[in-house]
Amino acid sequence: MGRQASHSVLLCDAFSVKSACGGEQIGFDGGKKVHGRKRQLVTDTLGLLWAADVHSAQEHDSRGPLDVVKEAVCKLCRVFKLYVDSAYRGDVSAWLEARHIEVVIPARLTPGFTPQAQRWVVERSIAWLT
Repeated sequence: MGRQASHSVLLCDAFSVKSACGGEQIGFDGGKKVHGRKRQLVTDTLGLLWAADVHSAQEHDSRGPLDVVKEAVCKLCRVFKLYVDSAYRGDVSAWLEARHIEVVIPARLTPGFTPQAQRWVVERSIAWLT
């Protein structure tokens, strides 16, 4: 496709799913009003999955995805930019900025869902999984 073999841009997002089974890894996501688990995905700009993690839905996005982001960044040595949503401020942003990786958090222009440049790719990957 005329690109370098090693990716330089990644996209990260999470989604909560209902779960009928109990256990440690189950909780309530207050923002989405879902009792179950949360899945964190890291994809490239083509929507190909590089890392994934499943954990309790009650874990907030600012803390939850740090392990999955570390896994994806360590697999690829040429990452310069990561697109995330506003929930990822915190540990993830600090860890990435310490490694000189730009964290792009788009400003919300309108209420509700509106496709945003680059981030729609990870949203499409989530839709494929569900």
